[in-house]
Amino acid sequence: MPNRPAVTTPAPPLCSTGRSRLALRLLLLTLTAATTAGAAAVFARILEPHGDHPLHPVLLGLFVVLLAWVAFGAWTGLVGVAQMLREDPQGPRRAARLGPHFDGPSPPTAVVVPIYHEAPDRVFASVQAMHEDLQAHDGRGTIDFYVLSDSTDPDAWAREQFAYARLLQRLGDDARVYYRRRAKNLHRKAGNLADFCKRFGGRYEFMLVLDADSVVAAPTILELIRRMRAEPRLGILQAPPKPVNRTSVFARMQQFAASVYGEVFSTGFSVWTQTDGNYFGHNALIRVEPFTRHCGLPVLPGRPPLGGEVLSHDFVEAALIRRAGYAVRVDADLDGSYEECPTSVADFAKRDQRWCQGNLQHGRIVLAGGLHPISRLHLAMGIMSYLSSPLWGLFLLLGAVAAATVGLGGTSQELQNVVTAGTAAPASPGVPPWAYGLGLFAFVMALITAPRVLAFTLLLRDPHKLAAHGGEAKAAVSLGIELLLSSLLAPVLMLFHSLFVGTTLAGHNIKWEAQNRDESALTLLEALRTYRWHTVIGVASAAGVYRFAPDLLPWLSPVLLGLVGSAPLAMLLSSSRIGAALRQRGYLLIPEEHQPPGILVRQNQIAEQNEADSAACAAHPLLRLVASPPALALHAGLTRAYIPPPGPEARLDRVAQVFLHGGADYLKREDRTALLSSPDTLLALQERLWHDWEPGELEAAVARA
Repeated sequence: MPNRPAVTTPAPPLCSTGRSRLALRLLLLTLTAATTAGAAAVFARILEPHGDHPLHPVLLGLFVVLLAWVAFGAWTGLVGVAQMLREDPQGPRRAARLGPHFDGPSPPTAVVVPIYHEAPDRVFASVQAMHEDLQAHDGRGTIDFYVLSDSTDPDAWAREQFAYARLLQRLGDDARVYYRRRAKNLHRKAGNLADFCKRFGGRYEFMLVLDADSVVAAPTILELIRRMRAEPRLGILQAPPKPVNRTSVFARMQQFAASVYGEVFSTGFSVWTQTDGNYFGHNALIRVEPFTRHCGLPVLPGRPPLGGEVLSHDFVEAALIRRAGYAVRVDADLDGSYEECPTSVADFAKRDQRWCQGNLQHGRIVLAGGLHPISRLHLAMGIMSYLSSPLWGLFLLLGAVAAATVGLGGTSQELQNVVTAGTAAPASPGVPPWAYGLGLFAFVMALITAPRVLAFTLLLRDPHKLAAHGGEAKAAVSLGIELLLSSLLAPVLMLFHSLFVGTTLAGHNIKWEAQNRDESALTLLEALRTYRWHTVIGVASAAGVYRFAPDLLPWLSPVLLGLVGSAPLAMLLSSSRIGAALRQRGYLLIPEEHQPPGILVRQNQIAEQNEADSAACAAHPLLRLVASPPALALHAGLTRAYIPPPGPEARLDRVAQVFLHGGADYLKREDRTALLSSPDTLLALQERLWHDWEPGELEAAVARA
């Protein structure tokens, strides 16, 4: 067995007992409240000289809510900084910190990968890489893999089945990988996992839930199991996933941010939540029996989008298992947990729209009986993560309206004072009037940037990690690039999220669609079409501010520039060519690129091989499946086990004749589904094909189709 990393003793968390945990939470709330109250007092003093304007109470209320949200996040990051400062910066902090390995075989564990219309070449490459990694680290064979398909498109089904057969051929007798496709994808991903627990959950003590783009290294999987096994009342153990493998500028921004200061926030969150943590929906180990018994999701009363099935299931499942008395924990010190992020702003926003609708549904759940107070806080924070955008937009809009209203009878200097926290505050001895607004602005910016800057100083203390980010100079430039681009992007995302919240509250229900994982750059036409309203709103806002309050333009320029330039900004961020150039020069670099982990190297090798095989055979997926005896035999066995019979044989005979004489391209989608659901018909088709065609002719046709 390969040598395992040395065991080190981690620094204890800032709150290692129930009493200290409560004290830290009270301190966190007190600091948030004090920060908010102090800033609100300054803002109220700025508004005071303008009298009892009807918008002032609304502006002050919005300011309090929004600043409390910013302050809580900032203090969470600072708690993470404090914890990390207590640890040895030269010592191994993450995956190397493994406890003593358990004796004997590991508890029966399933690694489950729910998929929906994903690229099977890459999904099964990840599964193969993890399977091989586990075989190298643990030869006792108690960990099984399940690919749980919810794909409804017959071509996707055929591709998945062929990719599964190819994987089994490669792994041979050592394969512990299973594939199941549901005939009806009821309740989406949550229903997919519930079906797994019902059918197979009794065989396993734990299940590691992954996404289609997830990869977890074997030492991390084994460490998750060891920690879960050591604590019988631990229900969900989350390993924070780190984004990797992407090239576009937008993806590289996210990867760099997660690598440099994501750890600070996840550590802070882990420290104050302890056993009352949260579940991110993937890359988490779950105790199967209590999850099955306690985490059945409700169907909310009323119609979608706020009623019906729960879309964002993870927060709710964490709250339910915590209500049952099991702990939920986020262990920020675990490395080797990876995912892939969207490569463009539009794809990121598209994913966020589904999360937005799901999180807003949590408003129907947050007051449910028996939930732990911290679980309620997690649900409320999920709601606020999207409500904050329209609230910021409303704050800016009402501030501009208030400024324009004051301007009807005042000076341009007075206009500046209302929104920018500026110059008309009564002077105090030794304090210039303009200092109030400038000081408040600087304070808010410090709240936003302080955890990030401190995280960068932590990076500077670790020479090895600093080198893996390009060195001191390039890491500093990368930090500046990320801060600049994220600042310009903030108003664009604010408008997207405001639209999502508005349409959800107006009753617009979204469809559950597969995530786009391509790295194709955005064209000018696509950018203009997608961001036309961002541009129009930005231009109109800039014109309005220039007309009624020109002194506000410097203060609002980051927001206005981001909106006006949203189309070219989106094109820049979607560019893989520019992203690759930045990587080649050492900017926005992450350790997984500087010295790639073996699991990621192997995953990409297998994926490239799979994609090359698929490109060499451009045949229709159904023909490719029928032409492969091993793949079709496997498909027939699985279909008989899981899929109900398709219906009248007369229809199948007609469909089969069309397939034989015209090809799969001439079949309707429902006809291809019927064929795939009838293994006997497919096996008869295969026999006809191999009987009627000359030796080698079928293989040649498949290869050149």
